[in-house]
Amino acid sequence: MQTYVEYPFVGVPLIFELRRNQTGFSLIVGVMGHSRATRAVRHLTLGAIIAAERFAREVGAEPLKLSAENIADRSNISARYLAVAAEVVERKAPLSRRPPAPRAPTASLSAEIERILRTSAPPRPTEDESQPPESMTLRIASAAAMRGPASKR
Repeated sequence: MQTYVEYPFVGVPLIFELRRNQTGFSLIVGVMGHSRATRAVRHLTLGAIIAAERFAREVGAEPLKLSAENIADRSNISARYLAVAAEVVERKAPLSRRPPAPRAPTASLSAEIERILRTSAPPRPTEDESQPPESMTLRIASAAAMRGPASKR
């Protein structure tokens, strides 16, 4: 692949560093002192990696994951295509320097809701108080008396 990437850049010093890692490989490519040319090399290299992966694809293989970033005149390309056994590492939270705040014993949630409703809501009428207040019935009766017998139909 190095020859394929170097071919368009005749007489220009190219950086090409390939390293294998646990999940695939890491490749650093670039044209020294030319950041725009480095971007072109990055795109050319990514295309070559994708083409090689399509040509050599195996049944049941992990999908290819590519990531690339440019830093000045170098481009770092990471390819992940190998599965790594995930090691579960349990990390304990660091001990706090402050002692834990003392908490009051908490009652059940429904008891707490009942307490809040008792203190904020007006008293609810009971079964005996289902009739309207006496003051309202007097007003209605006095209004009917004021109309007189002529207002009746």
